[in-house]
Amino acid sequence: MSVSGGKSLAVDFTDIIAYDSELAKRLVTNPDDYLPALERAALAQLKIEDPHYAEEIEGVRVRLQKLPEDLTVSLRRLGAKHINKLVRVEGIVVRASPVKPLVAKAAFKC
Repeated sequence: MSVSGGKSLAVDFTDIIAYDSELAKRLVTNPDDYLPALERAALAQLKIEDPHYAEEIEGVRVRLQKLPEDLTVSLRRLGAKHINKLVRVEGIVVRASPVKPLVAKAAFKC
């Protein structure tokens, strides 16, 4: 990662299953808790292997790849039951637009 100058680490999900299947199950059902832990662990390892590069970047993004087929959900069937779960979707990005900020709280002076 530091050789290529990247900020993300691709992790093969089948390796996680082989290492600890219970961890893989928890990662699927509660990714909001486990992905940050994976990212902290990746950054800690990077600090050992290349401390200068670890200080240069602010954080490491862990990107899971080779997710099992049973996690695949079509975009049409993606629904509320998938909120806060790890899912795999397939598709082609045809257009991307910038993120528009949403004002949650505002104060005006007249």
